[in-house]
Amino acid sequence: QQDFKLLGTAYLDVKPFEGFKYRFLVGMDIGIGTNDQYTPRFFSGDFTNQPFALITQSRGTFVSPLISNQFSYQKTINKHNFDLLAVIEQQTFRSTSLQGSGQNNLTNEVRVLQGVQNQVTTGNQIDYALISYIGRINYDYDKKYLFSASIRQDGGSRFGPRNKWGTFPSVSVGWRLSEESFMKSLTAISDLKLRASYGQTGNDRIGDYAYQATINSNH
Repeated sequence: QQDFKLLGTAYLDVKPFEGFKYRFLVGMDIGIGTNDQYTPRFFSGDFTNQPFALITQSRGTFVSPLISNQFSYQKTINKHNFDLLAVIEQQTFRSTSLQGSGQNNLTNEVRVLQGVQNQVTTGNQIDYALISYIGRINYDYDKKYLFSASIRQDGGSRFGPRNKWGTFPSVSVGWRLSEESFMKSLTAISDLKLRASYGQTGNDRIGDYAYQATINSNH
């Protein structure tokens, strides 16, 4: 078995004015693998005979590029601190596989798919795409009173035409008690925060092409 794996990202930051940053990020995940299996022909008894050598080779590839545009802005006005983030992101996935097998009735010396009998070849290709829009705001007053809200919208190719998109909001509030004056005398506590949050999540792990009708070649 042989496997090759490449995973990497690169990004470019642009800061046109104070507090604002734009990041363009690209990533790539690539995997290539081969797997060779060989079972020799042998005769060791009436019930344990293998009349032919079985040769199988499988090859697979996986390619997943990512493109992300990220906009962030930070601003402080007196004791009010704002942190804004917006993201537009797209990721695609493509995997292919090819498998061949055959039988050699003559010799155990040949271990490749050449000159074999009953040769069978199968293969497939799977494509998947996901695009996301994300917005988030973080706010705090004097680092004591905290508020955060976000919304995310995802569109995936695994879902049917009428249900391509899902929207997932979340919100949270917090109170950092350790920053209050009445907590300063408690030296045993360095950081204490109360936090409550609510949010919605989704799941697209439903399999590829599950919503489409299938064609069966068997009669």
